[in-house]
Amino acid sequence: KHKIDFQNETKNLNKSKKKKIRKIKESPTKVLDAPGIIDDFYTHTLEVSSNGILFISLNNTVYSFNLSNNKTQKIKTSFTSSPSSIKISPNGSKVAIGDIKGNLNLIDIEKNCYLFKNKVHNGRLGNISYLNHQVKVTGGKDSCLNIIDLREKHKQKLQSKRPQIALISR
Repeated sequence: KHKIDFQNETKNLNKSKKKKIRKIKESPTKVLDAPGIIDDFYTHTLEVSSNGILFISLNNTVYSFNLSNNKTQKIKTSFTSSPSSIKISPNGSKVAIGDIKGNLNLIDIEKNCYLFKNKVHNGRLGNISYLNHQVKVTGGKDSCLNIIDLREKHKQKLQSKRPQIALISR
C-alpha cells in the first residue's frame, strides 16, 4: 500500500503556483515621434501586429514601422481623407484601413498592393474586426454594421438604433 501525504503534496502544489513578480522598466525602450496623429476617441489609427510591426496613420498617410529592424514603409492607400481605423489580419499578412468618408482598403503588406477597396459606410468607418482571414466586420458613424465576405464579394448590412458603432469585439 502507498501512503499519500496530502499535507506535503498541498504545500508543494502551493509553492509551484506562486506567481513570479515581473519588473517593468520605468524608462521607455524606444520613443517614436508621431506628428499629425489624429487625437480622437472614435478613431483607431495605431495597431501593432504579433510579428512586431507598428502601423500608424499620420495626417492622410499610413506608415508601417518594423520594431526589430527600424525600417519604415509608406502604405499604399487610395484615400484623399484621413484614415480612421487600422486593423491587421490575424496572420499579419494584410492590413485593413478605413477612412473618415467610409472607404475600406485591404492591402497585402508584403506586396503593398490592394486586395479590396470599396465604400462601405456613409461617414467615418470607426472600427474593423476580422472574423477570419476572408471575412471582415466594419462599424461606422452611419450606425451600420457591415459583414464583408471577400471570397464571394458579398456584403451584408445591419442597421443599429444607436447613433454610431464605435467598437466591435470578438
